[in-house]
Amino acid sequence: MVVEGKPELLLLHALPLDGSMWAEQAKLLPEATYAPTLYSLGDCIEAWANEALKLTAGNRIIVVGCSVGGSCALEIATIAPERVAALVLVGTKANHRPDPEFHASALETLRNDGLEPTFSK
Repeated sequence: MVVEGKPELLLLHALPLDGSMWAEQAKLLPEATYAPTLYSLGDCIEAWANEALKLTAGNRIIVVGCSVGGSCALEIATIAPERVAALVLVGTKANHRPDPEFHASALETLRNDGLEPTFSK
């Protein structure tokens, strides 16, 4: 299968970071790079994948995911394989087991304390 069209880059961050972790990479494809903050896109990886995919318009998406962002990237490849030209996984398990309690705890910490406590430990 050949995926045609102008490439777009979709960068998916690690937990507990946000889309800003990709600030330097955002310059790779100006006006065609998306680095959303996943937490604002829903309450589960499937919702994140669906909403992140909506940010892109083309059918030649290079999806890069780090850690939980990689799990989201795998979900995108599952729901729209015809649009994914390449999939890059960084520190990601090929098969994930969602842990709703950890997810809820991490989001609660981010809401209440922000990113700082994560890096000070």
